[in-house]
Amino acid sequence: MLGTEEMQKVRIIALRSNRYDIIRELHKKGVIDIRKSSIAAAEDAAVEIPELNALLVRFRSADSTLKKYLDKKAQTRIVKHLDDAHTKAYASSHKQLEGAKLFEAAGAVKAIDEIFSLEARKTAIDSELGELAETKALASHFVGTGIDFLDLRSEFLTFRAFSVAKNAHAKVDAEMAKLKGDYEVIDRKAKDARMVFIACRKGKEATLDRLTAISGVYEIDIDNSRLDAKAEDVLAKLGKRESALAQEKASANARLSALAKKEYLTVASITEMLSVEADRAGVSENFKKTDYTLIVEGWVLKRKLDELRADVLKATKGRFTFETLATDELAPTLVKRPGFLRPFDFLVSFVNLPRSDEIDPTWIFILTFPIFYGLMIADVGYGVMSLLLASAVIRITNPDDLVCNTAKIWRMCSLSIIVFGVLSNQYFGIPLNQYFMPSLTLFDWVKDITTILAVSILMGITQITLGLAFSFINHYKRGHVVLAISKLTSIVFLIGGTIALAGALFGMFSYDVSLYCGIASIIAVLATAAMSGIEATEITSLLSHPLSYARLMGFGLSSVMTALLIDMAFTPSLDSGILVFSVTLIVFILLHFMNMILGIFEGSVQAVRLNFVEFFSKFYEGGGVKFSPFAYKRRYTKED
Repeated sequence: MLGTEEMQKVRIIALRSNRYDIIRELHKKGVIDIRKSSIAAAEDAAVEIPELNALLVRFRSADSTLKKYLDKKAQTRIVKHLDDAHTKAYASSHKQLEGAKLFEAAGAVKAIDEIFSLEARKTAIDSELGELAETKALASHFVGTGIDFLDLRSEFLTFRAFSVAKNAHAKVDAEMAKLKGDYEVIDRKAKDARMVFIACRKGKEATLDRLTAISGVYEIDIDNSRLDAKAEDVLAKLGKRESALAQEKASANARLSALAKKEYLTVASITEMLSVEADRAGVSENFKKTDYTLIVEGWVLKRKLDELRADVLKATKGRFTFETLATDELAPTLVKRPGFLRPFDFLVSFVNLPRSDEIDPTWIFILTFPIFYGLMIADVGYGVMSLLLASAVIRITNPDDLVCNTAKIWRMCSLSIIVFGVLSNQYFGIPLNQYFMPSLTLFDWVKDITTILAVSILMGITQITLGLAFSFINHYKRGHVVLAISKLTSIVFLIGGTIALAGALFGMFSYDVSLYCGIASIIAVLATAAMSGIEATEITSLLSHPLSYARLMGFGLSSVMTALLIDMAFTPSLDSGILVFSVTLIVFILLHFMNMILGIFEGSVQAVRLNFVEFFSKFYEGGGVKFSPFAYKRRYTKED
């Protein structure tokens, strides 16, 4: 239960003439994680099929394009991997095609060319719309000036226009005052903008360059080919062109939506078949070969050895050898857990995947994280609000994302908040158990603070002791006997020291018990130092880490006291009038919501910290390699 799945490395030697049959069968069953063979033989190579690669790129692009034009319901099914009855029925009737048949089926999908053509046209339309918007902005500067842009084509005159920001008006005025009679100026000022249009003889325009050196002045491009009439006429023409392009774009979108509805499953199924064939073509680079044989090595679950042997027997018609290999290589990691608990695996592996030769800490994390988290928030009202918010986040996020998996953990832990809220009689800080079941109240945050603190530290001692015990098992399994024993002496020191201090300071144990435990802990320290200098240096952490669990009491108490203060100051009452009641109710809800968000954030961070820093650091190394079987998860097709 606390370990990962047992793995076995195997070697398969078969005739090269059976290459594709073997690859197809291994891929179909998906039970072996294929690795580079260690045997001394020539390396094989991936099968190069240029037509396959070209088609795969083409169909993946079409698949990606059509997804954008599916309706929201269909997009949600794809993103969240929810296959409806229609998709399942389609998949059940479409078997994997191979070779020439697959290429023929891909070539028969005539919609691909139209999809790319429509997308290319849409890109061109967007580009032109951008140019039109830019030209309209230029033309708008000249509205009301009477300037016809066609008249600005001259062999003798130069025309320049400038946009001037407010902060540059004074400097521009000073420069314009220096201009002599060779310059004609139109100075158009508006509330938020100023446009200066200047005409001069060719050869005199160098003087105007001083304007562009002023901060807040930029030159307007009046050489734009679309500026071919008066500004008002240009804007009217551009507006008509924009309308036509918008209509054309809408038509293209409608056609792409229709194609998506009609052709998406076909495109997706061909893409899937091509991806399968590409996987099978590329896997050969991990093989070794001789003149007549093919050598495949990889990792397989021990419980599936017989299944793999049967698959190879079927593919080779009995002409093969099958060996189990003894190796010092670290086996890949695979954990087996119910689906609703996999978000915890996602979070742990996001930090570091467990090694296959160490104890998997995830089960302990699954148990302790909700307890720590729920205790630090402990309010039924906050738990219900958390449950609703987490469910909303799950609905709008991708199930493969960190956010969605974190929200699933958050939703499960909301139940823990509710449970601890009931046990501590907290309903938005208001005690209500006495009205329906007083016996449900197990502890009071104000009256039982010493007990809560003691229980928090005791939970820390228990978890750290468990971490040291796991470390003992890990080191013992690897043959590090002395280091393993030093973990046991550390446990003696931790437990013995705790009992000695509890007896000496709080009278929880008799004098004799405290004395003997104190002596035992001193001997344990000396023994630990003699066996492992590294372990001896960590003795101080065995004193500080259990105290770190006092934060369970601290953050929990702060959340409860904040809720009590909100209730004392802002509990709404109808006696104060409707207006005051309404305002007070809004403030009451907002403050409790803010306290809940703060509690969620702090509770999450501190619960993760206690597990990952105080607990995991005692035994967990991580750095495992994920078990990645040679397989393809199908959605739109099935094996033949």
